[in-house]
Amino acid sequence: MRCCAGVGPLLMIKLFVDANVFLQFFREDMPRFHGLMASLEELSPHIFITERVASEVRRNKVQVAQAALGVLERQLTFPSVRLPEHLDE
Repeated sequence: MRCCAGVGPLLMIKLFVDANVFLQFFREDMPRFHGLMASLEELSPHIFITERVASEVRRNKVQVAQAALGVLERQLTFPSVRLPEHLDE
């Protein structure tokens, strides 16, 4: 630890990231999350997560991504196409 005159030792600040923040990466594909991911990677030496958070992310990421894909699937629209008669049975 470094020490400054009259201030005392400087403490290393750790950032706690909740499981919901990590799971949000599986929910949305938005530019702000790409920027946040870059920031998290840069700050990774200072990020603190518990084993419980890591476990929750591992357990829930597939379900969260699946739900997000379901929402996107419902938003898709396909034009109506007529098949040739011999295929339209």
